[in-house]
Amino acid sequence: MSTPRPPRGGKRPDSAHSGSARSGSARSGNPAKRASSGSSADPGRNRSAFAQHSASILARLTQLPRYTVPGIVLALMLVGLTAPLGYALPALALVAALVAWLAYLSWPALDPRGRMVRTIMIALIVGAVVARALA
Repeated sequence: MSTPRPPRGGKRPDSAHSGSARSGSARSGNPAKRASSGSSADPGRNRSAFAQHSASILARLTQLPRYTVPGIVLALMLVGLTAPLGYALPALALVAALVAWLAYLSWPALDPRGRMVRTIMIALIVGAVVARALA
C-alpha cells in the first residue's frame, strides 16, 4: 500500500512571479506618495514598528493579575492629586504617558467617540498637572 501524497501548494509556478509583480506595483505608489509629502518616513510603518516594540510590554502587562494595572494607575492618580508637588508631578506624568501610549496604540481601531474619550482623558490629566503646578 502506498501512502497518499500531500497536496501541492495550489499555486502555479508563474503565479508567484505575477504576485511579486503585483506587490511591486503596489509598492511603486508609496515612494511617489512619500516624495510628494516631503517626508521620507511612512506613518503606517512607524506605527507598526512602535506597536511591535510595545507588544512585549503589553504581553507582560496582560500576564499580571487583573486589577494590578488599574490599581497602580489609581494609586498614581491619588499621589498626583494629594501628595506634595515633587511626588505629584512625576506620578501624574506617568499616568498621562500610559494613557497616551495606550491611546496611540488603539487609535486606528477606535470610532470617533472612543477617540474623543481618550483625548478628553489625556486633557484632564494634563489639566491636573497644570493645576497642581500652579497651585
